[in-house]
Amino acid sequence: MTTELTNYYREQLERITPGKAGTYAPKVQLTHASDGTKTNHLDLNNESATELVRWLKTNYKISFDESLHVLKVKILPWTNTKPRRIKIISERFKQSVVIDFTNEGPDTRHAWQIAKDWLTDRGFIINGHGEGDGHDYLTSETFEPLRDAN
Repeated sequence: MTTELTNYYREQLERITPGKAGTYAPKVQLTHASDGTKTNHLDLNNESATELVRWLKTNYKISFDESLHVLKVKILPWTNTKPRRIKIISERFKQSVVIDFTNEGPDTRHAWQIAKDWLTDRGFIINGHGEGDGHDYLTSETFEPLRDAN
């Protein structure tokens, strides 16, 4: 049931253009006390929005009908001619991409973290990570072929 207040909220949210890291991002005001004395402002970005949705699902029993794009992250070992690499596989689109795996010196992230950054830099919204069958998996709300992301 759509109410006048629901329409107002929807109109206000549709005016917002989410920013990327380093650019202007909208803020959400959170008031913790009924008299408004405990107020915080939360920058709205992919990470905070994900946590806000998680919190809303938990505390307001909101359910979302979500379909997710599952991406397998596999480490390709060194060969005689190539360094170690990361293969990101989309079963949905039956395709994969291979990216560099720099995991030395100051960059000691896991393969899935490097894959997540690579995908995020190309517009994918990554909302989950899991492990299984000797590989890492990422879930995404973005249903785009990996080849289009290059």
